[in-house]
Amino acid sequence: MVFGGVVEQRIVLNESGAWSGSPQDADRPDAAQYLPEIQRLLLEGRNVDAERLVNDHFTCEGPGSGGAKGKDLPFGCYQTLGNLRLAFPNGAEGDSAVRHYRRELDLGRAIASISYQQGGVSFKREAFVSAPDQTIIIRLTASKPGAITFDARLDRPERFETVADGPTGLLMTGQLNNGTDGKGVRYAARLREINKGGRVSVQGNVLRARSADEVTLFAATTTCSRNFANSTPRDWPPAPRAI
Repeated sequence: MVFGGVVEQRIVLNESGAWSGSPQDADRPDAAQYLPEIQRLLLEGRNVDAERLVNDHFTCEGPGSGGAKGKDLPFGCYQTLGNLRLAFPNGAEGDSAVRHYRRELDLGRAIASISYQQGGVSFKREAFVSAPDQTIIIRLTASKPGAITFDARLDRPERFETVADGPTGLLMTGQLNNGTDGKGVRYAARLREINKGGRVSVQGNVLRARSADEVTLFAATTTCSRNFANSTPRDWPPAPRAI
């Protein structure tokens, strides 16, 4: 999920294994005995009475999805893995007017991009996903050397820690709630930067690019959940592809 913007750009990171909750037996062993009565009521047109029986005896045991608020219950739900946030101090309001802003999704090339002009410089950001490498690539360019300056962060609403991952990267890790002891699916997101010109550094949990000519970002994610067809869980701790 790539959002536009001049001062800040947010890229939502999703991973199919980012589910909270945990295995549970929610079957009602006596549910079958109520089925004939439910069918009879429906045939008689007594839908409200049939629905009452379904709700009382034919749905799963336990709190279920908690009224669509099951993130912290054993039922669980899919969760966004996190956000990659890019903040551009040079694009702050009041510096100079932004002109010719354009946001585009090219379905033929599978590239999401934004472009604009500011302070006599044309800026462009392009993003696409490599399916074989399971990696998001974001390329930032400008028409003037040394014009690209921004801060990059990895975060999510809760249960995460972001630390430096070498001199040009960040690593975010955490564990989702399983609804019992809090020790659910573990996840990781890794960010790497390659720049032409300028300088790059990591200060705390922030990746900083200053006065670069061109920057390419690589973001990869993983979880410890099982893959499809109940295959073997991935090794942990994970190493989202070395980039």
